[in-house]
Amino acid sequence: MIAYKAFSEDLSSRMGKKFVYEPGKKYKEDEANRYQNGFHCCENPLDCFNYYGIHRTDRYFEVEIGGDMDEVEGDSAIAATEIRLLKELTLKEMVEAGIEYEINHPELSGTAHIKQDTAEAEDYGIAIAKGANPKVKGGMDSVIAMIWEQEGVITGVWIGQVDGKEIEENQWYQLEEVQ
Repeated sequence: MIAYKAFSEDLSSRMGKKFVYEPGKKYKEDEANRYQNGFHCCENPLDCFNYYGIHRTDRYFEVEIGGDMDEVEGDSAIAATEIRLLKELTLKEMVEAGIEYEINHPELSGTAHIKQDTAEAEDYGIAIAKGANPKVKGGMDSVIAMIWEQEGVITGVWIGQVDGKEIEENQWYQLEEVQ
């Protein structure tokens, strides 16, 4: 199963006992309990930010998990007995994967990181607005995204990263839906 995980800069996990990972290496544990042991990750990439926040030094990975898994209904966090780091992702790629997850799993949508109609972010943050005419702004290096939704159906998506040139910092962006 594919999932997502956030790490500190040295690829260590911040929660519980310190464990340092290596990309590509497969790890196994005997048990997986979401509250005590196992390798923790999230099915929805955006949910990783609930546990790690968003910091410039954090690193994000697409991971493959297997073995026994412990999941809690209503949350995409998972503990598994097996994990392997597949691919490192940028903050923008995490947001893209999170929006794709939301589109492909509308019955599970509702992450705290997607705001209704209007969203804004500080420097190196995320602002995702969803609605009939979404509006976003962000500080330098933040990822901003708009999801157009009509009567519960997603009809368009735009994602960008504030660079101070093509996308200016702390300026509201609101576009008509692109057909």
